[in-house]
Amino acid sequence: SQSLCSSRDVLKWAARVGGDGDRDRALAIGDAIVAQRLRCDADVAAVRRELAAALGVDAGAVDHGPPAGGARAGLLAACAARGVAPTAALLRLAGLLAAALDHAEPALLVGETGGGKTTACELLAAARGADLVVINCHMHSEASDFLGALRPARRGSGALFEWVDGALVAAMKAGAFVLLDELNLADDAVLERLNSVLEPGRSVTLAEKGGEVLETVVAHADFRVVATMNPGGDHGKRELSPALRSRFTELWVPTCAGRADLGRLVDARLPRLGADGAAVRDTILDFKEWVDGAGAGLAAAVPPLTPRDLGAWAQFADEARARGRAAAAALGHGCAVACLDGIGLANAGAAAADVRAARAAAAAALVARAAARAPGGAVAADVAAALR
Repeated sequence: SQSLCSSRDVLKWAARVGGDGDRDRALAIGDAIVAQRLRCDADVAAVRRELAAALGVDAGAVDHGPPAGGARAGLLAACAARGVAPTAALLRLAGLLAAALDHAEPALLVGETGGGKTTACELLAAARGADLVVINCHMHSEASDFLGALRPARRGSGALFEWVDGALVAAMKAGAFVLLDELNLADDAVLERLNSVLEPGRSVTLAEKGGEVLETVVAHADFRVVATMNPGGDHGKRELSPALRSRFTELWVPTCAGRADLGRLVDARLPRLGADGAAVRDTILDFKEWVDGAGAGLAAAVPPLTPRDLGAWAQFADEARARGRAAAAALGHGCAVACLDGIGLANAGAAAADVRAARAAAAAALVARAAARAPGGAVAADVAAALR
């Protein structure tokens, strides 16, 4: 449909394919541009089948992995330097984003909080040796935050006001990477001033600067722009207008959910637990599975644990272990910070007795899972003592 594939998407697809007659490659590129924005796996599969049928190739050949060759090595080195777990979900996102950036396409990453959108941008910028300029958007963002404004001049300059470039214009001139974080929080009137930057010409006219001749800034060849947003409806956030969205190569970023990926994420935050690390990791993941199942059905539901929560829990436990706490006690204290203390806040209208019951059930679930991973009684007792 028109909303699924615009003329801009077709032009991007053609530019990436170039003169290559490889239909399997054409399918992979078309899938990256058209299908990977969809938020349902069934929809992605359906679009992929249609593209494959039109090209006369096998849809099963598409596999979006990490960047290839030296780019992959640079990405993994950036992960290691920052202590980031190179999960399959993160490497997929990095590969898709890198392909867009290689062709100077503005990219829009859409996904829930904690899915790795900002991390992927930071890693790719580091892997390419580029400066990353982060512009946090909000409901009070103004065009001057992006483009610049007239400011009071310094003393002795001979003028009352002078023009100061905004963060976006400065990055365009310097050839930096720009991350427009939470783009959909900014007002539509402000975002409209960015339209020309997102076109192939990548320029902006600074009408606000004034003067006899208006200045037009054309972006440096190395300039790249990536935007992130949570889906519309998340805490009052809205979807972008079709006109603005069509200027981006949009990518859906699913939440990291597989046990293997979550295990890598937790492991990356437990460097100092040594031999105890595996048991702590498995206990954390077992407890998350309980939260997603039985914990969600309590009268005062235990709030779900996001990948960010799991990372914070593991990091807290690792730091507590480094300060002399036993691994089991560190595990228990980390659970209190990451999960138990939030049950009351997540159930503000619930009866106090229900909140206490949910907290007790969660504590018992953690103790049981710790005991299963480290039989003998002492570990479970240490966890229980930390939760009191």
